[in-house]
Amino acid sequence: MQRAPFGAERDRHFGEELGMDSLERVRVDSIFARRRVQIDGFWKGPGKSLRSIMDSTREEVRAVLTPEQRARFDRRHMERRPQHPEEPGPPIPPQ
Repeated sequence: MQRAPFGAERDRHFGEELGMDSLERVRVDSIFARRRVQIDGFWKGPGKSLRSIMDSTREEVRAVLTPEQRARFDRRHMERRPQHPEEPGPPIPPQ
């Protein structure tokens, strides 16, 4: 499956893949919309805190999801995360 680009189209696929209901979708969309300003700001200037922003966003999203959705979300994250040998990445949160 071709990976959607960053932005609204990719966010739409995110909700579909996790099987979120409309209330979960609205809550997660709100998180993404609020955080997107921070993420976009990184790419336009110095970005010393991207990892922190992405990790805290991921934790906020996980808090909205059911245990089954969290497991799929974590699996999706690990499968799609770009591999950077110099960066081990965040620890996988407990279920």
